[in-house]
Amino acid sequence: MHDEAGYTTATYGDAFADVYDDWYGAISDLDGTVDSILELAGGRRVLELGVGTGRIALPLARRGSSITGIDASAAMLAVLRTKPDSEAVEVLEGDMSELPDVPPSAFGVAFATFNTLFNLPSEAAQRRCFERVAQVLEPGGHFVVEAFLPSDPPATPEGRLDVRSVEVDRVHLTATWRDPHSQTVRGQHIEMSAAGTRLRPWLLRYASPEQLDALAADVGLELSTRHGGWRGEPFDPLGTRHVSIYRRRPRTGETP
Repeated sequence: MHDEAGYTTATYGDAFADVYDDWYGAISDLDGTVDSILELAGGRRVLELGVGTGRIALPLARRGSSITGIDASAAMLAVLRTKPDSEAVEVLEGDMSELPDVPPSAFGVAFATFNTLFNLPSEAAQRRCFERVAQVLEPGGHFVVEAFLPSDPPATPEGRLDVRSVEVDRVHLTATWRDPHSQTVRGQHIEMSAAGTRLRPWLLRYASPEQLDALAADVGLELSTRHGGWRGEPFDPLGTRHVSIYRRRPRTGETP
């Protein structure tokens, strides 16, 4: 899947695989995430959307979780496969909005951490993701989404350019363009040095908690709890992020 600008579901991972662990290895609450997912799973199979280099999946596997991870980026998965204990993670290469080759009712928990759901570049892709997750969850299974809370949008599209670092032989810039109508933010990390210029593109399609709740409700998922973090912190609508747990309602004839 790609948009009109040629951005695909693999673009982000392919662009950042070589620096992801250095740049983002400690970006969120790893211990809290792992503890929460293990408790919620209760020994059932777990599916991670956007497994990347295994930042979450590997600690889960080391603590005994039966974990499957899917990612559209072959480059990200190649890094994951170089790591100790990676054989304990079942790895699928594919679009997390489609979940190819994933059987129905196979998982007790599916989750997407730190804005991963927003890496799907359109509302349609995010809707398909919710639909497919609902299909692969067991009756009563849970879908956990961690995401940022969008700030008030600008009245019209706007861009900015920030300087991240300036060194003797290297300059690192970040360019972003926010479109409030499509609820997207496009960005480029621009690294310039004597060796040349390296571009690392990214794209987020953000959504409010209420919009995510509506997507969930349309496919038979109901909001169970919402917190401000992975350790049960109270949710603050004026805060910066949320962890939302949706439960798949049993369908007619299914046992909860």
